[in-house]
Amino acid sequence: MRFCKECGKSVSDNLQFCTNCGSKIEDSVENKQNTTIQTTPKNTKSKASIIICITLALLVLVGILSKDSIMYNYYTIRADKESLASKSVEYYGKALNIKYNQDIVSKIANKIKEDKDFENTLESLSYTLEESDLDKVYSDVYVSKAKENYENKNYETCWTYLDKAELYGYDVLKFEYYNDLIKIKDKEEASENVVLDDINDEYIISDSSTRYLTENELLKYSDKQLAYIRNEIFARHGYIFEKDEYKQYFLSKSWYVPDPYFSGSEEDLNYIERENIKLIREIEKK
Repeated sequence: MRFCKECGKSVSDNLQFCTNCGSKIEDSVENKQNTTIQTTPKNTKSKASIIICITLALLVLVGILSKDSIMYNYYTIRADKESLASKSVEYYGKALNIKYNQDIVSKIANKIKEDKDFENTLESLSYTLEESDLDKVYSDVYVSKAKENYENKNYETCWTYLDKAELYGYDVLKFEYYNDLIKIKDKEEASENVVLDDINDEYIISDSSTRYLTENELLKYSDKQLAYIRNEIFARHGYIFEKDEYKQYFLSKSWYVPDPYFSGSEEDLNYIERENIKLIREIEKK
């Protein structure tokens, strides 16, 4: 409600002139203050609501990020300290689910290399690592196992792991022992064609139970042939072999007579036989 300043008559808010004296109605200071008082709280309330909403959103976001950071650190620390490789990889996987990075991927590869049951652990990573990283981890682990078996002279197993690594993109020509492996393979294939005994092919070395063998004469044989020479000494006593390759080989010899009473103990061999077996094993380890 407004009032005419000329005659004091009350005038409706929608009229511009006084109905009593005709004077133009102008808003008084009091009216302006009332108007301001009526509108100001609405604007202030609206701005305050926006500020509160933004603040709450920021607090929630900071809380989430803070929680993720805490859990990420927890999982990586647990993984680093875990002695069991498979368990360590499990914690690393949980850390990756929070924040994916290559450092953790590398740590996973290194841990799996230490794991005896590494192939099962590798399979558990199917839904944890990105495809390219998973292939790289498979490749690295198989190459590591190939190297380990080469150094232990398990050449066939070494080739097996190299073949598996190749399935995941590894170039076997880059294997540090590749040239040596090829030479060993060629030597073994060539030695398989060597006549085992110039006198009688019933034996590889026909008198290994009655004379001392020498290192020089044994060096011409492959590791596989040395194993047969060593087992030939036991076969003379009728030892019954469990491995099918030896069982079939010696059963094909006319002189071999299986003896169930022979235990296979070296104590039951004569001194010359024991010394020859000792020498053969030393050469096999080289």
